[in-house]
Amino acid sequence: MNVGGDIYQSVAYRSHDVLFGENGSGGIINYLATEFHTLATLFVTIFIVGLGYAMIRGKVDRDFIPSAVISMVIISITYQIAFTDGGVLFKQWLYEPIVMTSIKLTGEILANALNLSVSESFGALDEGFVKIFESASLRLDNLSFYDGEFWITYPIFGLLLVGYGILYASFLSTILVGIVAAHVLLAPGALMLVFAAFNLTRPIFFSWLRTLFTFALLAPFAAVVMSFSLRFVTYAVHELSVMPIEKGVFNSDIGFAFLIMIISFVLMQKVPEFAAAITGATPSSGGGLFGAAAAIGGGVMAAGVAGKSSMISGVGGLGRGAQGLMNPVEGHGRAYSAYLGITKGPST
Repeated sequence: MNVGGDIYQSVAYRSHDVLFGENGSGGIINYLATEFHTLATLFVTIFIVGLGYAMIRGKVDRDFIPSAVISMVIISITYQIAFTDGGVLFKQWLYEPIVMTSIKLTGEILANALNLSVSESFGALDEGFVKIFESASLRLDNLSFYDGEFWITYPIFGLLLVGYGILYASFLSTILVGIVAAHVLLAPGALMLVFAAFNLTRPIFFSWLRTLFTFALLAPFAAVVMSFSLRFVTYAVHELSVMPIEKGVFNSDIGFAFLIMIISFVLMQKVPEFAAAITGATPSSGGGLFGAAAAIGGGVMAAGVAGKSSMISGVGGLGRGAQGLMNPVEGHGRAYSAYLGITKGPST
């Protein structure tokens, strides 16, 4: 029986199918590439028409031209990635380099350190459960219910099993959170790519990308901690399984087992901080999806702050949308000011 390995494989394969469907048909990415293709085309067309109109009217500052060119280049690239070939380019350019690399790297780390795959590593942990149970049963069977040693051995091994279970869950949940969160964050990837084209929404894109990389690093970093923790945990469990009954429960083998479990658990809780230290994102652990939402929400807030000086909400604020950029005339100049505020972003 390999509970952790089965859960890991099931989640990894199912997460892929949710994004791209079984056998490459269906899935969220394919749906977005098909259903939102028209909307994306309309959005890009409005941008191009608005920019062309502004240039014809002579209302484009020289400082704005480089920004417009950059936006056009980004639009052409992101449009091809997100909305062509049913999401094939999205899978090749984003999913495989980021998520699949994370999953493969996790397996390689464990294979090089322990000569075990991810599933086999959890299989070794499952064997540890069996050995602790057998060791506890062997001792309790040789003790009388009315013996004081019985009531000491029972809670000691109970705590060992609980601690071992928590450590097992910590290993598994950290890896799964990284895999699941990366897939969840990739689901709206097509929309996030469009956000990269405009100064006003670009902070949202970078917050999303930073958070995506942070979660993609969780599984490999968890594998690093797991690779050397598992060696000590396996040794400690083996010593418990061969510990003579007459040795009792207050001995160095029991103490070593508790020490290794505590250290391994603490290190595993630090994995999100290791990943965040590289990407500069907010550390997230078991509740990491909420952390991801908060991080992307920070990008939304940054975009809102950036756009505050160039686009004020409400119809009445359209005329003030481009303050600091230019001073357009009344009437159609107000609509152009709002458009410029969206594409160019804040004034400097």
